[in-house]
Amino acid sequence: MSLITLLEDHSIVRDGLRYLLEQEGHRIEAEFGDPDDLFRRIGELRSDILITDLDFANYKFTAILEHPARITERFRTIVLSMHTGPNVVRQAIRQGIAAYVSKGRGAQELLSAVQAVERGQPYFCDEARKAADSHSPHITPREREVLELLVAGLSPKDVAKKLGISDKTVYVHRIKLLQKFKARSVFELQSRARELGI
Repeated sequence: MSLITLLEDHSIVRDGLRYLLEQEGHRIEAEFGDPDDLFRRIGELRSDILITDLDFANYKFTAILEHPARITERFRTIVLSMHTGPNVVRQAIRQGIAAYVSKGRGAQELLSAVQAVERGQPYFCDEARKAADSHSPHITPREREVLELLVAGLSPKDVAKKLGISDKTVYVHRIKLLQKFKARSVFELQSRARELGI
């Protein structure tokens, strides 16, 4: 059985993961609630596998995988996340993860992922597999900036001020984004963008 490190900011989830994995005979070497604590101690750890969430206060989506500590080179990394949008999953794959499991799946799915990774095989739950194969709309860098600010809840006027462009330009970008995402409202646009991990 592999030695495993857990990175998850919710104590109750960490406790549940430890219990589940230890019941199956796996050994937990270390647990962290904050990625920076893991990065500080990474040289001391002997774990083969890291099970990690992607959503932390200081690190969003795949930011922890892109950190200079290069956790995917140090550990066979299993992502356990509620985020299964195509952009997030594809970026995680590009960063070299070994497995991706949605938090919406049952305990057996995570155990299957651990077993696959121990055998040197990749593992992706159905949602992650579909997300990796799907295509999100192509948007320009400026449209992405507008979209990110709209998703953050800024009004078109505030978006215009922040980007130093006219209100009219923001409205044009918004119309194009609604069309590209097949959304009927900004609320629906925000929903679609979040689903895709944008």
